[in-house]
Amino acid sequence: MRASFRNLLINLTSLEQIHEEVMKFFTDIRKKYEKIGYVAGIITSDGPGKIEVNRKRLIKYTDILEGLYDFPLFSAVDIFSDEVYERTEEKMLDADIREMRFAKFWGGVIRSGHVTDIFMTPGWQRSKGATIEHQISKEKGIEIHYWKEFVDKIQPPLNHI
Repeated sequence: MRASFRNLLINLTSLEQIHEEVMKFFTDIRKKYEKIGYVAGIITSDGPGKIEVNRKRLIKYTDILEGLYDFPLFSAVDIFSDEVYERTEEKMLDADIREMRFAKFWGGVIRSGHVTDIFMTPGWQRSKGATIEHQISKEKGIEIHYWKEFVDKIQPPLNHI
């Protein structure tokens, strides 16, 4: 889904526009698939010096999970590539306001009814955003998967990503 998002969001500049296009895309996807999975994890909570490493880890986890499930999966990094994020108007806002707006964006995505499964990657408890996404998923009855539940399905086994 990563490539589809990049093409879909190529000229958008606000979270509102991005949310609208993502919801339309999910409506189309749900015509073909019964489920859509969201891969949640830490990105910014380890500090600015770890953002790129955490983004790469989230991409790796998403890629692994896509090989294990027969429905589409995505993560925050799939929607907010560096290019998309750099174009957003919200990037210029004060950190607290920006964080609040992104939390509202992701809450809207999870509450939309399109996301049927959420996959919690290692360290998600350290992420304020992933913790909120987990709570919303519990409230909405979204199926929650934890890394320990599906790591045994990975061949060859992974020691660390």
